[in-house]
Amino acid sequence: MPRCPPHRYAIGGLPEPVRASLYNLGPSGRISGPHVVFYAFQYGDLRAISFASGLPWIDLYLADRMRGWRAHSQGLLRAVLKYRGIA
Repeated sequence: MPRCPPHRYAIGGLPEPVRASLYNLGPSGRISGPHVVFYAFQYGDLRAISFASGLPWIDLYLADRMRGWRAHSQGLLRAVLKYRGIA
């Protein structure tokens, strides 16, 4: 699974709450799905987390394997993974 390519998203095409969680990135360019999940769960509000929770399973799966998670943020992601039957 770690070798599966993640989805890529245009930053400008993401909802405003998600873009706000990407606090150090400008509106142009593209970002990988796992990074969208990571930033939304770490720094986003409930709307950003809700959006990220609905991303394709591979993005959630790969995000869970990234380093740097806060315990409560990763716990919430793992609850989403379990609810969706991914983990």
